[in-house]
Amino acid sequence: MKALVTGARGAVGSFFMRWLAQKPDWDVVGAVRHNTGLPGLVECDFSDPVAIRSAILSVQPTHVFHMAASFSGSLDENIAVNAMGARHILDAIQSSGLGSRIVLCGSAAEYGIVAEAENPITEDRVLRPVSNYGISKALQTQIGGLYVHEFGANVVIARIFNLLMPGLNERLFPGRVEQQIIKLKRGEIQKISIGNLDASRDYVSGQTAAELIMDIAEFGTKGHIYHVASGKPVQMRQLLDSMLKENELDWSVVQEQAAGASRPGYDVPVIFADVSKTHSLSRTR
Repeated sequence: MKALVTGARGAVGSFFMRWLAQKPDWDVVGAVRHNTGLPGLVECDFSDPVAIRSAILSVQPTHVFHMAASFSGSLDENIAVNAMGARHILDAIQSSGLGSRIVLCGSAAEYGIVAEAENPITEDRVLRPVSNYGISKALQTQIGGLYVHEFGANVVIARIFNLLMPGLNERLFPGRVEQQIIKLKRGEIQKISIGNLDASRDYVSGQTAAELIMDIAEFGTKGHIYHVASGKPVQMRQLLDSMLKENELDWSVVQEQAAGASRPGYDVPVIFADVSKTHSLSRTR
């Protein structure tokens, strides 16, 4: 089997590539925006349908894992990469006749504001995104569903909750803390500035996420959505405490309620996933 992994230079895509490459019978190729000639990579601008089609025809994948994502503040850029990039991949697979299995990686941000009583969230909960990123990912999901129903595309959605792994974007809490800890140890800053720590999120490790995504790819039903999550809420204060201890730091280096740290549209108090549908796939192994 041959996998094309988009976003191969990102934290998620690069981790998944390394993980999958260790599996027998898998040939893994990563797609990146700019390639400097490294082996195992193809160059592809995900806003360019011609470039995407060229990459697909070159690799001839049995599976495509669309992990490339824009997490900028620009709605146009997020839609171009997250939603329209997915559409271009779907068009390329359809026109090539390859019939590849396509895993579109979504996000819990698609759900938007969640009342505490709604937890744990199931995959059929209505989408009410309140961020540019969430809107673009919700559109990606809708496009995937359209191609399943209109063209019979072999698509599954892996809706990822909060990842806990090195190298994450600084707009994500673990990535922001990780980068500040690095700067603190270098002497570049004196305090770790953090906003509201009372919110709770569903965090999943890179290893567990990779395993669940693979279960979804191999055993998921075409057109269905599956959560990639732990199913357990973790308060950000608890997560920060763990990260401090891992780095032999204490709370004296933390400055809470930094100005501007809480961003409108992102302050969902509690959200965690119902993972029973995804876990049912592991019993198929």
